[in-house]
Amino acid sequence: MRLVIATSAWYGFTGLFLMIEDSSGVCNATKFLNKAQCKESGYEWKGLDISGHCFVLVLCNLVILEEAKCYLGWERIKDMLRIEEHKRLSVEIPNEANGNEESTVLSRLNPEEFLHLRSNYRKHTVTIRVLFCLLSLLLVLWDLMIVSTVLYFHLMIEKVVASCLA
Repeated sequence: MRLVIATSAWYGFTGLFLMIEDSSGVCNATKFLNKAQCKESGYEWKGLDISGHCFVLVLCNLVILEEAKCYLGWERIKDMLRIEEHKRLSVEIPNEANGNEESTVLSRLNPEEFLHLRSNYRKHTVTIRVLFCLLSLLLVLWDLMIVSTVLYFHLMIEKVVASCLA
């Protein structure tokens, strides 16, 4: 659903950017009042051309960062499993003076569920790490593309507006 919303935002905003350029621009030759006639006659249309490239690259980076938040807790699962396994294997008698033993989220799992979680964590960790690295490389690539766009295309105000809207 988030990807559908992001795609819809991209499509809607880039359409809006084209409308803004068409309505805010002027032709080099004063006899043409719209962009299509100006371009067909070989003249240049000057308008506020909000950078669609900056918009889509910043939007994609933000969407990937939002989607990648679930990876942040993955490495903590290992510590949680280790602590819970130590608790379950411990033969210490609980101290009656404390009154309550510290319980964790994993304490609620029965032994079969705990073993299932532990084996699936081990099985999927390599895949998760590879995907995280690939996402990181994609973010770096898009950052390089943003730098290229900033250096070689559009006016600064057009890039700033597009990035802020993203």
